Amino acid sequence: SSGINAEYGDTRLWNYDCTSLSLHKTHLLLTSHSHTLMCVALNQPAHVARTTEGVVDTGIRSLERGSRLVVSDPASSRVVLQMPRGNLELIHPRPLLLTYLAQLIDTFQYRKVFEAVRKHRVNMNFILDYHPEQFLAKLPEILSQLTSQHMELFVAELSSEDTTLTMYSFMGTQSTAPTDKVNMVCRAVLDSVAENVIPWLNTLISCYVKIEDVSTGLMKLKSLYSSYPGETEAAIKYMLILTDDDTLFNHALGTHDLDLVLLVAQHTQKDPKEYMLFLNELQSYDDKYRKFKIDGHLNREKSALQHLMCCEGRFEEVCDYVTKHSLHSTALQHYPFGTDQYKTVGRMFAVMLKEKGQMEEAGVLFGQCAELKECLECLRLTKQSHLALSVGAQLNLPPDQMSGLAEQLADNLRRDGGHREAARLYDRYCDNADEAVEVLCEGGLYSDALEVSQSRKRVDLISNIMSSLKLESDQTYSLLVEKRELAEKLAARIVVVREKRAQVGTGFEDMDHSDLYSDTTSLTATSHTSSSSRRSAKSAKGRKKAEMKKYSLKEGSRYEYFAIQEAFKGIMTFVNHRATMIKDMVNILLLQGLLEPAQKVVTAHQEIVEVVNKSVSVIWPPPTSDVVDGEGEGEVEPVSYPPEKVKLDAVQLRQFSGC
Repeated sequence: SSGINAEYGDTRLWNYDCTSLSLHKTHLLLTSHSHTLMCVALNQPAHVARTTEGVVDTGIRSLERGSRLVVSDPASSRVVLQMPRGNLELIHPRPLLLTYLAQLIDTFQYRKVFEAVRKHRVNMNFILDYHPEQFLAKLPEILSQLTSQHMELFVAELSSEDTTLTMYSFMGTQSTAPTDKVNMVCRAVLDSVAENVIPWLNTLISCYVKIEDVSTGLMKLKSLYSSYPGETEAAIKYMLILTDDDTLFNHALGTHDLDLVLLVAQHTQKDPKEYMLFLNELQSYDDKYRKFKIDGHLNREKSALQHLMCCEGRFEEVCDYVTKHSLHSTALQHYPFGTDQYKTVGRMFAVMLKEKGQMEEAGVLFGQCAELKECLECLRLTKQSHLALSVGAQLNLPPDQMSGLAEQLADNLRRDGGHREAARLYDRYCDNADEAVEVLCEGGLYSDALEVSQSRKRVDLISNIMSSLKLESDQTYSLLVEKRELAEKLAARIVVVREKRAQVGTGFEDMDHSDLYSDTTSLTATSHTSSSSRRSAKSAKGRKKAEMKKYSLKEGSRYEYFAIQEAFKGIMTFVNHRATMIKDMVNILLLQGLLEPAQKVVTAHQEIVEVVNKSVSVIWPPPTSDVVDGEGEGEVEPVSYPPEKVKLDAVQLRQFSGC
């Protein structure tokens, strides 16, 4: 029903400024005082059409002021409008047109579909996207209704976009286009026209260009040239419309067929003086070397090297080409292991790696090439002690040189934190138990140090170990106390900061804080990234400086709240990592009868664990339902409460259970 300037459906107001309406077979058409034509699908709920925003997906188009609906053709998409001057105009509203096209596709009238799509400038992907299964399954029958020109336009506009999900989503189709749509459709078209190529030659070329397989398309034209020279040359000219002269010339050159290159070049705008000299030069080479020259010209270095390595008597040129383009790995894969060519290329590769400081890889390559001295020279600068000592044994190094080699390797490991392996080398190969014990004590490996002293029957070393251990226990105790006091201070301070932030917003939304709690909780709130901070920190030095400012514990700083969380997370990590070492330390102290330092360390560790576990809920309070977003209005906490798994375990010893 309708009233004056109002339309009703199901007793509900659809639109309050209607000026005219027309009922189509599939849509309700109406014009409004805002000078628009609205097309509402009849299967759409009535209340959706109430406002302009509600029908945006169904299609709205502007009209000339005062336009009125006269009639709509139920058998097509034609709609007649009367203009204010009295003249009639015929239009095809997009929703009606697409519905009409869908009906034609359902009834398999693809010729009419293609002509209508071309006439009304509808995206041609819709022809496939509306019913992809039918299109691909019955492609030969569809082609029988069309001409090559239809398919050329279709292939040219083909894209990976599914138009039924984007620009024409209001159609509401359930079919989904294939993921690799462009390649799948082009391959299907090529298969369908394979038995009758000539009428579809331009379509074939369009498909090969679309899937970026121009070389295969050129080879197909070359095979047809002897039987259909006129059609082939016309197809080459058409291909030049789709690509430029240089690109097509290079693709032809990449086929290594000089006759095809000349055929293509003759139809380009290139000057014969530019390419004939080059082609004549290529013609003078043998087949394999010609392919090398062509691939090198096209910057296909790996392929060029493969052809060059197949040429007789050109190994020196191979070496030069490998060095120039750093293709050592490709060359090594070609030559059999152990051959002179393999050793030569391998040594070149090893020298290059050595110059870059990649000593381990260089040493292995020198070893493959039976260059053991160079291999050892590289490996002795690495942490690969087993490999280096093995090579030293193969070279039959005298004992003093083996000892020196082991000492150098141990020094390398010691600098990089490999204390246990370094001590093994000092003890076994250098016969230096003192240095081995010292290294183990440096790494906190007191049990291993005691084992070395006992195996060497060096009672004097035990006193050194215990002195180092007592010093380490004192330092550990001081550090635990310091961390506990810091944890208490942070827990107290964050309460004050949170209260101030609840009163006045501190701009925490300007900072990306997602990494502050990734190790302490499995749930995170939405992170906010500051675009202004990214713009200001353009250099690596600037970014580092900006990052340090974020985590400053200075009272009153902008990011103090998050700096406290970051610092507390560091304390938790420290306590977790030290737990095993503390337990080993305490066991050895007890074994030697040093009860007092052992008790101090255990008590300090238990105290800090207790403080940390109690403070977790203060640092990361559980979210409350009454917290709302908004600056200065009790913002949502950026870190949700950590799960139980983050709670720390203190070192427990029965001997101190009463402490």
